[in-house]
Amino acid sequence: MNPLTLLLDSAPPRIQEAVVARLDAEWRATLLSQGTEPGSALSAYVIARGTRRERLALADSAASPESQLALARVGGPEVAELLLDKLDAPREARIRAAREVPDHVLLPSTVPPGNHAQRTLRRSIAVETDDPELIIRALSEPPPAGSSPVRLGIALRGLIGLLHTAGPEAVSAEAARLRQPSGEVPQSVRRALADPTAFGTLETAFHDLCGTAAILDRFRRLPAHATGGTRHMPRPPLDWAEVESAHGRRPLSEEATRFFVGELGCPAVIRGHLAEIRARRQAEAVREQPRAGSGEEMPERANFRPVFGRYGADALRDAMALGRLSVREVLFRGTPAWRVLGCMADVVAVRAEAERELAALAVPRLAEDVEGWVVAVRLLPDFAGTLPELVSTATTAAANP
Repeated sequence: MNPLTLLLDSAPPRIQEAVVARLDAEWRATLLSQGTEPGSALSAYVIARGTRRERLALADSAASPESQLALARVGGPEVAELLLDKLDAPREARIRAAREVPDHVLLPSTVPPGNHAQRTLRRSIAVETDDPELIIRALSEPPPAGSSPVRLGIALRGLIGLLHTAGPEAVSAEAARLRQPSGEVPQSVRRALADPTAFGTLETAFHDLCGTAAILDRFRRLPAHATGGTRHMPRPPLDWAEVESAHGRRPLSEEATRFFVGELGCPAVIRGHLAEIRARRQAEAVREQPRAGSGEEMPERANFRPVFGRYGADALRDAMALGRLSVREVLFRGTPAWRVLGCMADVVAVRAEAERELAALAVPRLAEDVEGWVVAVRLLPDFAGTLPELVSTATTAAANP
């Protein structure tokens, strides 16, 4: 999250989109080009009223799963194609995006060299469209039922879709071409592939291989490098109660947590766990190798001065990551305001507190004055003073246009 976004999202929710609308296209392009989380206000505006270029930029950003799904519904074919191949997009957004592109775009007739992983991802989406022609194409190249869980998942979900849309004869014809699985696979999968026209058998096998319990088990058993294919697999809807219960019994690994946070409807406790992991890693990295230069003094409460000339941004980030300076001290005393908010956005451990403190500082003064918030955002990049001084200046300027 960049400094401008952090300031925007501290405005009262019901005026945030109006503030974004008052910014011109160049400002929005700046916000969207940062490669960071764009924030709820900017995302809502772009989804509702954004240009083609803005929607493409949002699709390529670290937008929330909910924003990516909403964007897939309105963004058109170009946005949809971008989302299709975005590994950290929620599965529901990719399935929705598949409906927005022509079949020959979803599954091209030729595969460029080195694009087989992309092809597998596309096929895993195609079998969830419940379009019988697309499903048959996805199952036919290459034969997807080997020992790989991804290939088996594609096969099972494809057969389920065909049974729904084309009937038992089509299922039997496609199943006859599939290789039988080798290696260790659930017995329910072997039974389903041996008798693929029994809907209950297929559903059981699909849940055993691709359901929430199977995903949790895969992350528990396998090393991190062996779980990357999980995002390529078709799956039933996630059971968030089961995820929370498993996390309560034994905290999820970082890889598992990243996977679930990227999906639609992830509970706050799991998102919070990822923030804790990142904050811990950040603090550990600082202890092992501070980002500040070897000759640079680390700020402490006793010697902190409200200027960045004495302490570089890296030193200030390190001090906050280690708890040597509080958010409030830096927020109220640090200058310039842009770099203060940049540090807040970069230090995972303090970001949520920074958002609360910033809202507590700005909202009583700027309230729901759209013009005041617009002035504050426009002033921020070049403002030399503290954040309280920025808010006061914006309030005065808006009252005296």
